[in-house]
Amino acid sequence: MQFQHGNLIIVFVMASLGATIGCAKILEDQGELERVDATFFYDSTSSSIPSAYAVELPEQRTIRRIIVHSVDRIRNTDIYVRSGKNRWIHAKQIKGWIEGATDIDIRARGDAVRVIPKTDALRVIQDVEVFVVPK
Repeated sequence: MQFQHGNLIIVFVMASLGATIGCAKILEDQGELERVDATFFYDSTSSSIPSAYAVELPEQRTIRRIIVHSVDRIRNTDIYVRSGKNRWIHAKQIKGWIEGATDIDIRARGDAVRVIPKTDALRVIQDVEVFVVPK
């Protein structure tokens, strides 16, 4: 059996580095999340019709989960995260139902979250909680 030392070492180092990065990502996802004390409001500045709801965070954070609290069932909802001044990025589309307190996993970094139901849902969302990766 013959080995080429240079190539074997490079392949081993690359495989080890990939496994380490993958493990770090898994550990980050399994860690405890921190609830952000954020300001929730009905977003009348949004051009979305019929309504939009927003939560502003004190600073940019890595967002992993939100909980939407609604008084009625709503369907077809978009979740946006603000990344920079007035730069809203589409983070997730929920095609199913949101009712009561609904957990939604997302992966985004930003300083605000906007929830936009595509159905007539004026003032049905009572609160949006945001959970982030601790610093």
